[in-house]
Amino acid sequence: MRIIGGNWRGRTWPVDRNFAGRPTTDFAKEALFNILESHFELEEMTHVWDLFSGTGALAAEFLSRGVQQVTSVEMNAKNARALSLNKRQFEINQWHVVLDDVKKFLSKQSHLPNLVFADPPFDLPWIKELPTLLFEKNKGACQLVIIEHPKEVKFDDSPFFWQARAYGHVHFTLFKFDS
Repeated sequence: MRIIGGNWRGRTWPVDRNFAGRPTTDFAKEALFNILESHFELEEMTHVWDLFSGTGALAAEFLSRGVQQVTSVEMNAKNARALSLNKRQFEINQWHVVLDDVKKFLSKQSHLPNLVFADPPFDLPWIKELPTLLFEKNKGACQLVIIEHPKEVKFDDSPFFWQARAYGHVHFTLFKFDS
């Protein structure tokens, strides 16, 4: 897997060949970051959460584009170890890897960061609850929540719905918080 933009553009991001997840495609990542960079100054974002981090490739894309701090939450211990190894290999001090269940992690938080990106397993039984779990937090500096999901899942009834985009089998719903 490679980093597609920013300061680390073109660098290889190591992924275990036995990784059992569904990494976001380069096509979808490029489209998503085109949207983000046309509406937000990523360099001005102080903190991003990468929930259900998996390979950590989205965390790397955010950091490569100048986000000041990223917290990746991953409940699979093997994946979290791989994230920590990549953090050390890339010497990324502003990246925090948290081994935890996302629901438990969210229950311990009182504020949201500037941006939350969530790429849950598509068969996650509580995927529709995710926006509510985030929206009940004090939004603070949060500007945007992005959820990657299957096409069958719709979030357009949310009061924070901003837009939905589809790139092949990858679907993103973006929720915008107006301050």
